[in-house]
Order: sequence, then C-alpha cells, then structure tokens
Amino acid sequence: MFKFSRIAALLCITATVSMAAQANDHAQMMQKMLQMQSCIEQNVDSTYFDNLGKDAEARSEEIKQICLAGKRDQAQQAAIAYATAMQNDANFQALKKCIIDLGSDFPGVKDMQEGFDLESLDQQHVCDNLD
Repeated sequence: MFKFSRIAALLCITATVSMAAQANDHAQMMQKMLQMQSCIEQNVDSTYFDNLGKDAEARSEEIKQICLAGKRDQAQQAAIAYATAMQNDANFQALKKCIIDLGSDFPGVKDMQEGFDLESLDQQHVCDNLD
C-alpha cells in the first residue's frame, strides 16, 4: 500500500508540473502573439492588407490572361516581377520582421526566416498552376 501511495503521489506531482509548464508555454506564446500584433500595428500601414489582397487578385487575373493568350514567357516574367516587388515593399519587410521576431516555434516563421526563393519560380511555370 505504501508503494502505491508513493507512485500515485509521484504521478500527481509530475502531472501538476507538466500542466504548469504547459500553462507557462501558453502564456509565453500569447505574449509573443500580442507583441507581434503590436509590432504590426506600429510598423505596417493599416491599408496594406486590403490593398495586398486586391492587388494580388488583379495581378493573378492579369497573369492568367497572359497565359491564356499563349504568352508564357511574358506571364512568367510578370509573376517574378510581382513577387520581387512584393518582397521589396517596405510594409512586407516590416511584416516579415514582426513575424520572424515571434521565433521559430510558430508555423510559417521558419519559411519567412529563410525567405522566398525567386529562382524556384523557374522550376515551375506560373501558367501550369492556373486555377
């Protein structure tokens, strides 16, 4: 009976410590998310996301039309030019920095840290990935 109580007590202590560590990790994660939100509010133009979505839709349709016209090289160049312009945009750079500052524990952060490889666009043609 004595051994069983010691084992039960040890399991309870282990579970309590584990739950406390998870709560602490969750609190740290929430703190980082709040820091990211603050960073974005301070450094990224509030209209950037709306404009980005509208611009991306327009560029996508433009590139699609170029592909449908059989001008594959022109479409590929337009896609690369858009990706380059987006990466060089000050708001994109600020957003990227805010996200990278989260740390690599968050999904997608590692990809942002490594950056977008424009040369990978040459491996797959934009016209081959139309909706």
